[in-house]
Amino acid sequence: MTEAASPTYEAVLAKMFAYFDENLAEKPASPVSEQSHLIQDLRLDSMQSFEMVSDLEDTFGITMPMELFQHVVTVGDVAREVVKVIAHERGEA
Repeated sequence: MTEAASPTYEAVLAKMFAYFDENLAEKPASPVSEQSHLIQDLRLDSMQSFEMVSDLEDTFGITMPMELFQHVVTVGDVAREVVKVIAHERGEA
């Protein structure tokens, strides 16, 4: 990514919401939010999780270490990790 400012948490969330809207085969009972649980609410399996991460990597021009996802539970957790990786890769952290 060549833009000067790093994407915000809100920008990452917006990208994730758009991704879920386009790619979830089964729509969750309630709207996706930052508090939505990846497995319980969105029913993501390992392949869907990998595809989501790949999409985020492509969108933001980063590489996400898979070990970062050992402790994420919610959509917001993922967005926070993406923002951290972006800042780290740009030398902002």
